[in-house]
Amino acid sequence: SMVTAVDDGVGEVVQTLGELQLQNKTLVIFISDNGPALTNFRGMPDDWPRDEILGSTGGLAGAKGTFYEGGIRVPFIFKWPGAWPRRIAYDAPITTLDLFPTL
Repeated sequence: SMVTAVDDGVGEVVQTLGELQLQNKTLVIFISDNGPALTNFRGMPDDWPRDEILGSTGGLAGAKGTFYEGGIRVPFIFKWPGAWPRRIAYDAPITTLDLFPTL
């Protein structure tokens, strides 16, 4: 599945950073795109079901293309052991637009 492929790929990057002893000097950012899609997009085969969610919103309303939490609330993970040695949960809204001016 796509989740497994992404997990494997990110794992390889993190492992390589460790092997090169760069993990404490490198900020790794992982962010998902805007929630799971609905099966009503253009070009979809006619025999596919319509209005089904391709994935999970974890019980949140909405999907990709909506402004409900299920469409906009996604993982946004930072890993930088050299700067943030412990886990921190941040509950306020954040957007990728915040990255450039912050970094």
